[in-house]
Amino acid sequence: MFNVDADSYKKYYPEFPDELKELGDLYNQFNDETDDILLAFNEYLKIFPIINYWRIEVFYSWDICRQSLVCATAVFEDNLRNIDLNDISKERIYNENIVEYYLDNVTYRVFSILEKIGQMVNVLMELGYKEHEVSYLEVKNKLIEIYPDHHITGIFTLLENGDSNNKKLRKYRNSITHRRDPKQQFFQLKNMKLSWEHGEGNEDFNQIIVNRSFLRKPELTIEELLKVITSFYHRLTDYIKYLFLVTLPEIIKRYEDEVEFYQSQIPEELKKELNINSKE
Repeated sequence: MFNVDADSYKKYYPEFPDELKELGDLYNQFNDETDDILLAFNEYLKIFPIINYWRIEVFYSWDICRQSLVCATAVFEDNLRNIDLNDISKERIYNENIVEYYLDNVTYRVFSILEKIGQMVNVLMELGYKEHEVSYLEVKNKLIEIYPDHHITGIFTLLENGDSNNKKLRKYRNSITHRRDPKQQFFQLKNMKLSWEHGEGNEDFNQIIVNRSFLRKPELTIEELLKVITSFYHRLTDYIKYLFLVTLPEIIKRYEDEVEFYQSQIPEELKKELNINSKE
């Protein structure tokens, strides 16, 4: 990551530890211990490499978010925390731009992560969508429709329950993508009523409605956005851990069932010759 020295990075790194490393190691261990031929040709197991591919994509994008938040936090805390918002120096603007770059990077990636999770779950749960048809929302709604009591369906609804930062971040992403940057001043049209006296008495007025532009204050500060994104990131991290923790045993169970079935089809004499152990 650029614009952040090694000392600053190490200082704030503990706030965003690599919480997915051990989980990734478990998936890699399972992948190393499985039979590649069985995974490739077995009708029920051929989806596992695809699931693991999406798992790697999710974990990689999450790690980029993690590193970006370390950098954003370092620059903000070391260079902006005690700076007056009315300070218009080049240094303040430069540091705000760095923080904004990292935060926008995280903003786009966290929602990309959800879409990739949708791809993985579509394959795992055999929902039937083609890759270009998949969206996180479509997958969630389909799960609720056909697997309302499944534990993965329950996990899908956890992310959005009771978390206002989810809505705030979606609103921010939508705004910077389709309209304007809510961290900047902006002009907005508004009706204004103009009236003036006429005649000799004060009770007589003329009135007109004028629609004109007004300069509005920013709706969001860099500090507020950092708090929203950091909170959502930690919630997303727990969500990813929980989802992939409960997914792995299901994958292992399917694999073991297929291996057991495969072995049950082999004559005992051939098992002894091939040194294949039968399950008791």
